[in-house]
Amino acid sequence: MSLPFVDAVRSGKFVITAQCMPPRGAGVDSLKACVSSPGGLVNAINVPECEDGVRMSALAACGHLIAAGAEPILHLLTRDMNRIALQAALLGAASMGVRSVLCTTGRHQALTSSRSARWVFDVDPIQLLRIADDMRKKAELADGQSIDGGVDFLLGTDTNPFCDPV
Repeated sequence: MSLPFVDAVRSGKFVITAQCMPPRGAGVDSLKACVSSPGGLVNAINVPECEDGVRMSALAACGHLIAAGAEPILHLLTRDMNRIALQAALLGAASMGVRSVLCTTGRHQALTSSRSARWVFDVDPIQLLRIADDMRKKAELADGQSIDGGVDFLLGTDTNPFCDPV
C-alpha cells in the first residue's frame, strides 16, 4: 500500500480508497483478495457494515484487513446500533488499530435483504461524529464517563443532498 490513508489525508495528499464488502459468512479469503487485488494503488479500504443485509461485522472484517496489511475505514451505521453499541464499537476499533471511521446512516433496511429488521436510529451520523470526537478530544463517553486513554480517529461522514428520502 502507498502512504497510509490517515497520514495522507492529514498532509493534504491525494488519496484513493476502494470498498470491500465483508463476506456473507465467516471465511476471510475475499477480504484477503481485497488487499491484494488493487496492487498497492489504494491508501485505504472502505468496510461497510451490513450495507445490504447480514454480513460479517465490519469491525471483524477490519481486523482481518489490518492483519493482511491494509488500512481499513470502518463504516459505523446509526441504523442498526444504539449509542452504547456504537461507542463500544469505537473502543473496540481503537483497540484493534482502526484509525479511520465513517459515521453514516446506512441504507434503509427495506432496501436490504433484511426487510423485516427494525431500525434503531438512537443517534444520527452527526451526533455519532460528536460522540466520537468527544472520545477523541476529551477521552469521554456520551454520558460524560471518562475512558482510559483517548482514541485517535480520522472521522468523517457521507451525504447525498440530491437523494429523495425513502
